[in-house]
Amino acid sequence: VPFPDVDLRILATDISTEALATCELATYDERRMAPVPNDLRDRWFTARGAGDERAWEVKKRLRDSVVFRRMNLSAPPFPMTGPLDAVFCRNVMIYFDDAVRIRLLGEMHRLLKPGGLLVVGHAESLAGMISDFKYVRPSVYRKV
Repeated sequence: VPFPDVDLRILATDISTEALATCELATYDERRMAPVPNDLRDRWFTARGAGDERAWEVKKRLRDSVVFRRMNLSAPPFPMTGPLDAVFCRNVMIYFDDAVRIRLLGEMHRLLKPGGLLVVGHAESLAGMISDFKYVRPSVYRKV
C-alpha cells in the first residue's frame, strides 16, 4: 500500500455476480492489461506464465484491502455505515432516472464523511440536481 500508515479498505460493488466473480479472481490477461502503465503494472501486479499464456495477478497486499459485494445501487439504503473518505460511482447514474439518482446521491452523502469526495463518470454530472455536494472539478464533488 502506498501509504503504510493509512488504513486503506476498498468496498467494490456490482449488481452482477458474474462481474464480481471475475474481479475476485484478480487475474488479467495481456489484452486487459495493455492500457495499464508499466509503473503501475510493476507496482501492483505480478506476471504469471509466459508468452500467450502470461497473465497478471493483483499483488496480495492490494488484494487483501478489497472486499467485493453484490449490491443494487438503485435500491438504497445500503447495508454499510460510514464514514467513507471517497465514493467512486462511475458510469452508473446515467442508467437511472432522476428519482433514483436523487435517492442514490442522498445515500452516498449519508455515507461520506464531511469533506468526503464523490467521483462520478466523465459523462455524468450533478449539474441541475439538488444535492449537498460542491463541484470540485469535472467528475469530482465534495460533501458539504
